[in-house]
Amino acid sequence: MPDTTPRLVSFTAFDGIRYGVTTHAYVSFSSVNDAPIITSETDTGVFFSTSFREEMGPIPIVFDDTKLFDIDNSTLQYIEISIFNPLDGDDEYIYVNPATTVETISNNQIQHSTFTPVLTYPYGDNSTVIISGLNSVVEYELVLHEARYDNLADEPSIDTREISIVISDGLETATAQTRVMIVLVNDSPRIVQGVNAYSTYINEDQLDDGISVFDTSYLFEDDDSGDGQGIGIVGADCDSGTWQLIGSLLDCENPISTNNSRNATLRCALDWLTIPCDVSIDNSFLVRYKA
Repeated sequence: MPDTTPRLVSFTAFDGIRYGVTTHAYVSFSSVNDAPIITSETDTGVFFSTSFREEMGPIPIVFDDTKLFDIDNSTLQYIEISIFNPLDGDDEYIYVNPATTVETISNNQIQHSTFTPVLTYPYGDNSTVIISGLNSVVEYELVLHEARYDNLADEPSIDTREISIVISDGLETATAQTRVMIVLVNDSPRIVQGVNAYSTYINEDQLDDGISVFDTSYLFEDDDSGDGQGIGIVGADCDSGTWQLIGSLLDCENPISTNNSRNATLRCALDWLTIPCDVSIDNSFLVRYKA
């Protein structure tokens, strides 16, 4: 930015013998505000690209080498960060932590500096935040590095999120965009216990169809799939009996059976006892221990 002090330019005519009267011209300068600049050596500074993995915690919105500049101003008015398409509603949000620097000063003393911004949520949710109240462009840059995207949805929408970043000095703005790809992680299936822990007993030498070892109030749940791939029994004490599944196994590809496809006796010598079938977990079945 040029110095705006007016310039004086003088003109004197000369015919080779004598000088004429000197004439003066004054040149004034009007300053023009330049927009702030956001840039990164990793990217162009216009588009950042990153990935968010389900249930793995928040991620930075900009790269580590992101820089902010403003050649006309020593500070900024605000930075606005907004999720353009918050498909999971209140489960996904932007938050910003204070920035902290550590430096060594005289006599090898360590000095900690913390820069805490004013955070405003203009729409009453966490999808848009406005950062303001800092004293320099450098402080805004440090705080921008503390901006995070998070999504608490158990099964987030897989569409790429578009996050806009607007940097304003009060007159001009610069914009950047972060694209967040959503990576899903397979969750383990789980058994939801009923009201009380289930317990049962079997009488010695009981020779009927056995007893149920799984309460009907328990539920199988899987956040990622509506179909079960099998059932496993782990750590069964089978000194004097066999495990047996009684139920609809007609759709199983390879039922373990000593009778027919509807009665699969599980051998207790195995460390991991499974029923390899692809029937829906909504089908009814009983797991019984037969004495």
